[in-house]
Amino acid sequence: MNETLFRERLQAAGLSRWELGDLLGIHPHHLHDPHLNQLSRRPIWAIIELARHLDLHPADLVPELRAVLDIHPAPGRVPADDPSRSDADAAIVVNALAHAAPKALSAEHLAGALSWSLARTHDALTYALAHPQVGGPMAVRRVPPHRFTLAPRTDVLSADQHRAVRATGQAQAGLTGHQAVVLLTALACGHTPTYAEYRDQPGWREAESALKCAGLLSSDLDPSRVDVADDVLYSLRYHHDDDLPARTPPGTRDST
Repeated sequence: MNETLFRERLQAAGLSRWELGDLLGIHPHHLHDPHLNQLSRRPIWAIIELARHLDLHPADLVPELRAVLDIHPAPGRVPADDPSRSDADAAIVVNALAHAAPKALSAEHLAGALSWSLARTHDALTYALAHPQVGGPMAVRRVPPHRFTLAPRTDVLSADQHRAVRATGQAQAGLTGHQAVVLLTALACGHTPTYAEYRDQPGWREAESALKCAGLLSSDLDPSRVDVADDVLYSLRYHHDDDLPARTPPGTRDST
């Protein structure tokens, strides 16, 4: 398994291993580096769902599956006798989530807004999750525990292109006030119980997720504890580089 690709896709999705494990219904330690090469021991549905969340082919996770999946493609969960409706309904769901963004919606809210039955909405969401090409460059994502949103796919750009675009976006777009508060709080107490209390404030988790997508914050197994990226620490001089020349503060003169 390509562990580097796994980590890149995980970061691009803005998920911690704990959150991904929660989405899949498996213990997050199975997603830790020493255990990634043992994914073939997981149930096939877990491997497929994991690949779907990271915009990967299941064979990228378990190479032995390539021949099996190429010969016997997994059937869709939506009845195959009505493909046109499946595509059309999925496109409507994608469009609805795009209009609702950045707010995530539950299937119940979607069904009510579209005047659909809950079963039809579930089928459309399932089809959109299984066929990300329906959304073009965007893909339906599940937000724990039971909501859905739209986010850019991570398999359209190469890894180098994605890093370059993300770096450009970070350079051009500043933080919102709320994101700055979350980042400063993470810097001050990201590994303490106090930070977990802040996460219950309105809008906190959305701002935190945006910072994770931007690569400024990260979580490993426990989403209530966050790490601040080294670039941020260096930029704020929390980490010092002895090779950097010392700067004289503005308005002062060298006494010599």
